[in-house]
Amino acid sequence: MISLFLDNHVGILVLEIPKLSVYQSLLYVIATIIIAPICEEIFFRGFIQKAYDGRFRKYGFVIVGVIFGYYHILNGIANVIPASILGISMGYLVYKTGSISTSMIFHAMANLSAIAFSGVLGTMLRTEIPSWFHILSITGLFISLLLLRCLKVEPKSDDIIEESLEEKKTSWLALVLLVISALYLTTIGVFELLSRLNLI
Repeated sequence: MISLFLDNHVGILVLEIPKLSVYQSLLYVIATIIIAPICEEIFFRGFIQKAYDGRFRKYGFVIVGVIFGYYHILNGIANVIPASILGISMGYLVYKTGSISTSMIFHAMANLSAIAFSGVLGTMLRTEIPSWFHILSITGLFISLLLLRCLKVEPKSDDIIEESLEEKKTSWLALVLLVISALYLTTIGVFELLSRLNLI
């Protein structure tokens, strides 16, 4: 829906996508369904969320989910909001279960769904979005939220975590690197918008 909005109101992004061989397509599927979920979850939920959980136990997964979504600007501006929603959901899974494997499985299934439905929906949604698609999307979101609410909380003592981390300060170098990363990713988004407007 976001891609359609951008195409209709900002401009169409013309990309030359090369045709993939069967071997390349197979490698793409393996990378998307197996390698990306493992690597991204280890990085975002394993390292980054663990660091944010130490400072912001109750909502660290939200911050990391937004960072995860913003990182996906590399796939196009239209991917930022959906990836943020998925990132927050995967972070919540790790927060509630205490296991990174749950987010890896969720991530793999989300990527599998994207591959499975992108060809069918991509051709159907070029001009308008049918009403059944809205109903299906809202129903899927509702079911996902219900399933997330059913998760059991991993017993952890927030008091112990907060007491052990009271002395830790945020490094100025970490903040500088975070700002530089945000500027870099924002620049990519600006270039995409300029390209859509045929200004570059």
